[in-house]
This record gives sequence, C-alpha cells and structure tokens, in this order.
Amino acid sequence: MGMAQALMPLVNTPMMDYTIEFLASAGITHIWVFCCSHAAMIDEHVNKTYRHLPKVKVECIKADMCRSAGDALRVVYDRECFSSDFVLVSGDVVSNLDLKPILQQHQERRAKDKSIIMTQLLMQASPNHRSRAQEDATIVAIDRATSQLLHYDNSPETGRVRLSAELFAGRSAVEVRFDLLDCRVDICSLEVLNGLNDDFDYADLRTDWLMGMLNNELVEFKIQTHIITEGYANRCRNLSTYVALSNDIIHRWTYPMVPDNNWLNASSYEHTRPLVYKERGIKLAPTCSVRKNSVVGSGVEVGQHSAIISSVVGRRCIIGHNATIVNSYLWEGVRVESHSTITNAIVCSGAVIRENTHVGRGCVVSFGVVVGPDHSLPPHTKLTLHASGDSIEDESYTEEVDTGESGNGLRFVSPDNNPLHMLCPPRTVKADEEDELSDDSDTELEVLTGLQKFEDNVADVMQHGLAAASPDVESIAMEIVSARMAHDRTLGECPAAIMPHLFSHIKEGVTTKPALKKRLLATFKKWGALFSNFLDGTDDQVELIYQIQMYCEGEEQRESGISSVFQEVLNLLYQLDVIEEEAVLKWAEEHASLPRHERTFVDQCKDFIAWLESEDDDEDD
Repeated sequence: MGMAQALMPLVNTPMMDYTIEFLASAGITHIWVFCCSHAAMIDEHVNKTYRHLPKVKVECIKADMCRSAGDALRVVYDRECFSSDFVLVSGDVVSNLDLKPILQQHQERRAKDKSIIMTQLLMQASPNHRSRAQEDATIVAIDRATSQLLHYDNSPETGRVRLSAELFAGRSAVEVRFDLLDCRVDICSLEVLNGLNDDFDYADLRTDWLMGMLNNELVEFKIQTHIITEGYANRCRNLSTYVALSNDIIHRWTYPMVPDNNWLNASSYEHTRPLVYKERGIKLAPTCSVRKNSVVGSGVEVGQHSAIISSVVGRRCIIGHNATIVNSYLWEGVRVESHSTITNAIVCSGAVIRENTHVGRGCVVSFGVVVGPDHSLPPHTKLTLHASGDSIEDESYTEEVDTGESGNGLRFVSPDNNPLHMLCPPRTVKADEEDELSDDSDTELEVLTGLQKFEDNVADVMQHGLAAASPDVESIAMEIVSARMAHDRTLGECPAAIMPHLFSHIKEGVTTKPALKKRLLATFKKWGALFSNFLDGTDDQVELIYQIQMYCEGEEQRESGISSVFQEVLNLLYQLDVIEEEAVLKWAEEHASLPRHERTFVDQCKDFIAWLESEDDDEDD
C-alpha cells in the first residue's frame, strides 16, 4: 500500500485539500490537478470531494510518464489548458493569503510591461524560522524600486553566493536577502509554458527554468516578486516541515483553515482549550487524557489511563490502556496496544504497535507495518513493507531489522542517512565548529527549537530562584521576559514554562496531603504574583487555569495528591488578584457541555464557583 504525497493527512485532512481551498478562496474557477504517481487515487479523491463544489471545477490531468515539473507543464502546453495567465502551485502548499489583490497587481504590471511573465510569491521568514526546511538556503537579489527578481540561488553546499556586478548597473538599490521563503506559488503568463516547451532541458522550475531565465542575456523577460509580510504560506517539503505545518495549523496560524471550521463539510471538530480538537463519535475512557495541542478524529477509542499529548490521532485509531502518545502523528486506522509509548514519530495507516512497545524519537512506521510486542525501536528508524525494487526509487534501499516477535517490516535506509528524509534531522555542524566537538563523541547533535531553548532558560531562572531563601520575584519576572523576547515566544508560553518547576518544588520531600497543601499554599503565596506579569486580560487568565488543570491531570499528580488541591490553588490565585472571577466563571462555563468525566476539576471547585456566582449576583443587586 502507498499514498500520493498530496493525499497524505495533514492534521487529518489530505494535503491537497488545503491547496485547493486556498485557490478556490481566491476566486479561481477552474483548477487542474496534475498527477503522475498514484494518479487513480488522486482522481478518485477529486471526484469524491469536489464533484459538487459550487462555482469551482476541479479536474485531473494524468500523465504517468512525466518525471519532472518541466515535463508536466509541457503536457499542459500540448493540451492547451490555459488561454490567459494562471496560478502555478505545488500540491503541498498551505496558505490563507488573500490572492485576489496579488493577482490584480500582477495584471496591472503586465498591462504596463508585457516583458513581465511571472510573479513569484516569497514569504518573509528568518533563516531559523520554525516552518523553514533545514536545507532551504534560498538567497535572492531584488531590485528595490521595481521588485524585479535579479538573482535566485538555493545552493546550501556552497555556503556563499556570487553576484555579477552587472546586476547593480543602472539600479539605485539592490536587496540581497536570505530571509525569504519560496512558498512555490507563482502567477504565470503563457510565455512561461512557451519557454518550457521550447527547451526540453528545463526540468526543475527553479534550478533549471528560473535560473536559466535570470542568467540568459538573450532573453528580455522579467520575473517579479511579491513579498508576503502578513498571512501564512508554506509547503510540506519533507518530514520536518510536515511537523512544522501541523503545529502551525493546530496553533491556528492558518485560520480559517483550522480543524474546527470544518471547511470541507467532511468533519465535525470542536475546539476546546487549550488547543484541543475533538471530532464527534470518539470513545474516551474516564481516566484517559487528551492534553494541549492535540487533534482526535472520529471513531477513535482510547483506553484507561492513556494520554495523548501534543499529537494528532487519525480517524478510527484504537489506543489501549496505559499507552502514551507524545508529539506524534497517527494516521487513519492505527492500533496501539496497551502499555506502549510513541514519541516524536509518524505511524501510517493500518500499522499496529503491539503491547509494551516503544517507538522512539524520529521513527516512521509505514503502512501496515507491525512492531512488537515487548520491543523498542531505535530513534530515527523507518520501517516499510516494500523491499528494495518493489516501488522505491533512487538510491534508497531496505534491509532486514528486528521488529519484535509478531512484527514485520524492513528498515528503509536513505543515501548517507540524508537528513531531508528525517523527522527530526540532526544539526548541521559548520567547519569552524568541528574542532570544538570531541573526537570520540558519537552523540547526535540536534537543533533545539526556540521553545526548547526558552524553556531551558526559564528552568535555569526558576531553579536559582526556588533555591534562594528570599527570591526577588520581580527580578525573576524580568529575566523570563528577557528570555521570552530573545526566543520570540508568546506571553501564554511563560506560565506553561514556569508551572512544572513550581509543582516539582511543592512535591519535593512531601509525603502527606496536609503537608502538601501547606507547602502549596506557601509556594503560591510567594510566587503567585509572578504569573501576573504574563497575563493580559481574561483570556490569558483562563489559559492559565487550563495550564494548571492540564498539569494536575497527570497520573503522577493524581498519585501525589496535587490534583486534590486544585480548588485551593484557584482560590489562592483569586485572592492574590492573579485571576479574576470572570476568568474562573468562563473556565467553568466552557466545561458545561463536556462529558462528566471531563468535568472533574470543575466539580471539585463547585463550592468556590457557587460563591463567586453569588458574589457576582450581589454586585448586580
């Protein structure tokens, strides 16, 4: 079994659906989907999903002999699909841009200068931006006055760029930029197709055709750029960008294309805090937990004491008892048996993770693979059922590997362990850094995300502060604010980074509930004011309550007794003016429609909530 990349589920929605919705929202009335591999599968999806779409016609062009984008566009030229300018988009683009004014600007430019044959969309994103592929080293030179593209280079292996002096001749200012992400959205004229048809050497649209146009002195055509500073546009180039796009969708950067908008009318998601999306028709055991940044599709069943944390679980997945899914992506129909853990991994449709099995960081378990029982997959293992030569091309190969007593599958090996094929690629070490590394070190260096670096900074600040006899809470708040700004984090991420250290301090050396309660009250009296520095209004206060709730939901917290004093924590924060009654009542109201087993903490606080409501009524009187 295989799947076209365009149909791979991105937060439980086929990738190409995001692209088609983006084009349809721009008023484009005819969309052609060019497909080579898995053409029948894509055609079936298009007919099923878009056959009755009003005002938009979507149809497939199938040509299984094409081996490049250049070949594909030559087929389009031969079939005379277009009679005017068109938008060329990669099938893995996710964007919420308003394309209409950009199309209008392109047409106005073309009306004044017919030599302009394309407008290339580039999104402003720093070289270390979370959504940028590690291998993306795009450098462009742009005429500042006209936005004309003068140079395009994406050669990460060189580490440098060479610009001809002629680029600067007759121009008042030329921008050379390394902070632009090529989102593969191009507005093209028919001359683009004509040029590709005239030269069969053009295969890749960037390294061949685009650079050929820019470097050909005999051609007078111009490429314009449009720099995106607002909105979202990115593409799923590899496994690491798959993770980045999934997180961006969950965090609502792609709005209105977010799960709970149910924009294809083929889903039934509801959004609850903090960033949890649940579809109708799921069965959750009373003691299981679905925590922040998670998406759960319909037909999913989760057993007792299992946890889903910052993960996407596809439709009809079955998860047994005492299983843990963290930062992972389970596609449709996956089965995870009891006492198993999956961490930072992708498990494809139909795969089975047997009992007491651990799927390690960066693993990819392909369609129908079985792992376990009582087995542990090493980090970055990729398993497939396809032996070399079945359908896997290029220089990759497969080899035998231990998958457990009942397991099946082969290890997929990419050439030279190419980091582009990794879910969590290793950090690239520059030449001048190599001397700093120990010669006998086998440790794989990995990139720490901005969030991880921020959390590490907060951990250092909190450890020193909690160890002090008389901590200066105001100074500690300033240090955390500095760390937040340095790593470009949100206000809401500060309380989440602080919380674990406070609760760890509270539990340290305490064995009885009365002593725990005493320590808790003393700690929050001393440290509660710290949270006030990171709360801007009622919504932030509600988010803080959810973060405390999420922490108390853990099995360890239940066993230690911290969960049982949740009401005391809220009451104390209220007395310290960290949270207001409006925030507590709003938090309780948001639980009103949830099943009883998900209202445990609201029920625990019912006396406190009733008191707040009575106080509110007295004020109204």
